[in-house]
Amino acid sequence: MPYAVTPMPSSRAADPYATELVERLRRESAEFAGLWDRHEVAVRRLDSKRIVHPELGLIELECQNFVCESEAQRLLVFTAAEGSHAAEQLRVLGERIAEQPV
Repeated sequence: MPYAVTPMPSSRAADPYATELVERLRRESAEFAGLWDRHEVAVRRLDSKRIVHPELGLIELECQNFVCESEAQRLLVFTAAEGSHAAEQLRVLGERIAEQPV
Protein backbone atom coordinates (compact mmCIF):
# COMPACT_ATOMS: atom_id res chain seq x y z
CA MET A 1 0.00 0.00 0.00
CA PRO A 2 1.50 3.38 -0.97
CA TYR A 3 1.72 6.09 1.67
CA ALA A 4 2.07 9.84 1.57
CA VAL A 5 4.10 10.45 4.69
CA THR A 6 4.04 13.92 6.15
CA PRO A 7 4.84 14.56 9.80
CA MET A 8 2.02 16.12 11.75
CA PRO A 9 2.00 19.91 11.94
CA SER A 10 2.53 21.23 15.44
CA SER A 11 -1.16 22.09 15.64
CA ARG A 12 -2.02 18.37 15.26
CA ALA A 13 0.76 17.00 17.47
CA ALA A 14 -1.52 17.02 20.54
CA ASP A 15 -4.43 15.47 18.63
CA PRO A 16 -4.94 12.01 20.17
CA TYR A 17 -6.64 10.65 17.02
CA ALA A 18 -3.76 11.73 14.76
CA THR A 19 -1.17 10.43 17.22
CA GLU A 20 -2.89 7.03 17.48
CA LEU A 21 -3.24 6.81 13.69
CA VAL A 22 0.48 7.37 13.19
CA GLU A 23 1.37 4.88 15.92
CA ARG A 24 -0.98 2.25 14.46
CA LEU A 25 0.49 2.72 10.99
CA ARG A 26 4.02 2.43 12.39
CA ARG A 27 3.11 -0.82 14.18
CA GLU A 28 1.39 -2.35 11.15
CA SER A 29 3.79 -1.28 8.40
CA ALA A 30 7.56 -1.45 8.51
CA GLU A 31 7.60 0.57 5.29
CA PHE A 32 5.55 3.37 6.88
CA ALA A 33 7.69 3.31 10.03
CA GLY A 34 10.87 3.65 7.97
CA LEU A 35 9.46 6.52 5.94
CA TRP A 36 8.19 8.27 9.07
CA ASP A 37 11.49 7.85 10.89
CA ARG A 38 13.49 9.32 7.99
CA HIS A 39 11.52 12.54 8.43
CA GLU A 40 12.21 13.67 4.86
CA VAL A 41 9.92 16.68 4.79
CA ALA A 42 9.62 19.63 2.48
CA VAL A 43 7.02 22.34 2.24
CA ARG A 44 5.46 22.18 -1.19
CA ARG A 45 5.36 25.84 -2.23
CA LEU A 46 4.14 25.22 -5.79
CA ASP A 47 1.80 22.41 -6.71
CA SER A 48 -1.03 21.62 -9.09
CA LYS A 49 -4.56 20.98 -7.88
CA ARG A 50 -7.56 19.40 -9.52
CA ILE A 51 -10.93 20.71 -8.38
CA VAL A 52 -14.22 19.22 -9.54
CA HIS A 53 -16.89 21.88 -9.92
CA PRO A 54 -20.48 20.57 -9.96
CA GLU A 55 -21.32 22.42 -13.20
CA LEU A 56 -18.00 23.13 -14.92
CA GLY A 57 -16.34 19.80 -14.24
CA LEU A 58 -12.64 19.33 -13.66
CA ILE A 59 -10.62 22.53 -13.21
CA GLU A 60 -6.84 22.08 -13.18
CA LEU A 61 -5.03 24.91 -11.39
CA GLU A 62 -1.58 25.82 -10.15
CA CYS A 63 -1.44 26.39 -6.40
CA GLN A 64 1.07 28.53 -4.52
CA ASN A 65 1.37 27.85 -0.80
CA PHE A 66 2.47 30.75 1.42
CA VAL A 67 3.11 29.77 5.05
CA CYS A 68 3.63 32.28 7.86
CA GLU A 69 6.77 31.90 9.94
CA SER A 70 4.94 30.29 12.87
CA GLU A 71 3.16 27.90 10.47
CA ALA A 72 -0.09 28.81 12.21
CA GLN A 73 -1.59 30.17 8.99
CA ARG A 74 -1.21 29.60 5.29
CA LEU A 75 -2.50 31.26 2.16
CA LEU A 76 -3.24 29.18 -0.94
CA VAL A 77 -3.35 31.09 -4.23
CA PHE A 78 -4.90 29.26 -7.19
CA THR A 79 -4.13 30.41 -10.74
CA ALA A 80 -4.66 29.17 -14.27
CA ALA A 81 -2.35 29.60 -17.24
CA GLU A 82 -3.45 32.43 -19.50
CA GLY A 83 -5.52 31.15 -22.42
CA SER A 84 -6.00 27.71 -20.87
CA HIS A 85 -9.29 25.86 -20.47
CA ALA A 86 -8.98 26.40 -16.70
CA ALA A 87 -8.64 30.17 -17.26
CA GLU A 88 -11.89 30.10 -19.21
CA GLN A 89 -13.58 28.13 -16.43
CA LEU A 90 -12.43 30.70 -13.85
CA ARG A 91 -13.70 33.53 -16.08
CA VAL A 92 -17.13 31.85 -16.23
CA LEU A 93 -17.16 31.42 -12.45
CA GLY A 94 -16.22 35.09 -11.99
CA GLU A 95 -19.08 36.17 -14.23
CA ARG A 96 -21.53 34.01 -12.29
CA ILE A 97 -20.40 35.48 -9.00
CA ALA A 98 -20.65 39.03 -10.39
CA GLU A 99 -24.23 38.37 -11.48
CA GLN A 100 -25.35 37.27 -8.01
CA PRO A 101 -27.14 39.85 -5.88
CA VAL A 102 -25.21 41.15 -2.91
